[in-house]
Amino acid sequence: MDRSEWRWAPSLIAVVLALTGWLSSAAPVGAVPFGECPPTGLDTSCRLEINISSSGVVSILTDTGVSATFDGADDTLIGVRNNSSSAITSLHLTATSAAIFGFDGDGICTGTPRPAGCPFGPTGYEGQGVSFANINGPTTAGDVIFAGGLPGNGGTAFFGLEDTVDAASFQAASTAAPEPATLLLVGTTLAGLGVVRRRLGKGNN
Repeated sequence: MDRSEWRWAPSLIAVVLALTGWLSSAAPVGAVPFGECPPTGLDTSCRLEINISSSGVVSILTDTGVSATFDGADDTLIGVRNNSSSAITSLHLTATSAAIFGFDGDGICTGTPRPAGCPFGPTGYEGQGVSFANINGPTTAGDVIFAGGLPGNGGTAFFGLEDTVDAASFQAASTAAPEPATLLLVGTTLAGLGVVRRRLGKGNN
């Protein structure tokens, strides 16, 4: 390589360094802040995110840059992101000891700012399209239901939980929505059973 070819080396090095810096600063998928939560009380976004990966693995991530409680006392703002290819109908949450479903009336719709459209449900802790069911006696476990299913490939939702919880405070398990082909098969089977039953009924007359 002669001296005339070397004159481009500093410019090339500068371009490589700039590109490396840009790539390292680019936010990866699922990085904080968790944008599925609107500003709520002290929180500008979700404190925790329940993340369903592309392979269906459920994990709980934390944004330490957001207040641990959106009300400054004992409530946590939770986001959900479904990166799997299938819709999910619900999440089952189980806490080790915290009464995460022991809602006491000061949910996500009581702070300032609050999500537009509040309230979304009777407890005040529901987000849009979210409801709660099957809560146990100690209020340490229950289901988070997504109306119409939470779509795959990046579908999001949000809600609040009682108590100051972190990623180690509870476990989450998702329930996948039935595939359309499965629903069609079930419907066809039920219709066929109905026809057989009517024919058998006529034969007995």
